[in-house]
Amino acid sequence: MDNIGYFTLGVDFEDFLQCRNTKLEDKVVSPSYRIEEQTDILLSLLEANNIRATFFVLGMLASYRPDLIKRINEAGHEIGIHGFTHKPLTTLSDEMIEQELYETQSTLSNLTSSPVVGFRAPCFSITNKNIHVLQILTKLGFEYDSSIVPANMLRYGIENFSTQDEVYLLQNESSIVEFPITIYKSSMFNFPIAGGGYMRLLPKFLISYFFNKIASQNKNVNLYCHPYEFDKKAVCLKDFFVLPGNGNSSFYECLFSFIRFNLFRGSITNKFKLLFSKYNFVTFKERANYVKERNKPAVLECA
Repeated sequence: MDNIGYFTLGVDFEDFLQCRNTKLEDKVVSPSYRIEEQTDILLSLLEANNIRATFFVLGMLASYRPDLIKRINEAGHEIGIHGFTHKPLTTLSDEMIEQELYETQSTLSNLTSSPVVGFRAPCFSITNKNIHVLQILTKLGFEYDSSIVPANMLRYGIENFSTQDEVYLLQNESSIVEFPITIYKSSMFNFPIAGGGYMRLLPKFLISYFFNKIASQNKNVNLYCHPYEFDKKAVCLKDFFVLPGNGNSSFYECLFSFIRFNLFRGSITNKFKLLFSKYNFVTFKERANYVKERNKPAVLECA
């Protein structure tokens, strides 16, 4: 593998309605029927473009739909972990994090009959405040993580964190490969471009420009997406605007949610097709092996 223009695609494999309902009711509920069609669309898109991705799977989704996990695995994609309930790690104790990871890892390993060694935190929730979670990951046998946004964002991110794929030595004398989410850095701003709402809102010509610039510098790119972004039906938000004890959400909250989850959703497929046609894609596991072989480990403080 030459260190030129290799992209990784991580699918945060979650069901939108399951995540929302679980958040509001604080209990695990069944996923929407839409997750099946969304999976079909995504797997067909990847197969048509000969792309192998890494699916970071929520444990609560796998517990209801193990058949979908088996289909993804049998299609040749890598299975990683996205937590169990999609609660941000910043809201959980270390003991709760370890328990969630252990249970999800066991479930997914049994479904795929192979070790599960990759992790992405819900909501990119590894920050300076809880970076020691990386040591919990290595304790459980994880080889790589992809949870850090190397920029100071409103809800997440670590400012000045390396933007490159690196292998880090931790204070518990273990090591882990970190795949930071790709951002576009300029003299004026650092801007996330690698997926989600950012990918939908950016016009196609800007996506082409940004990724051409990054790839021309021999930097690797870490993309992400969610199944519901490829759904032909818009995400229904009407059930989530009345919050217990808080009354109705404001007009601006509703508008923001619509923009965040639905605006320009029809554009996402062609934008990914553009990237699929221009760049080489590998799974996170394949890329992690390369990084470990070629990169000198750096020390990362995890206090």
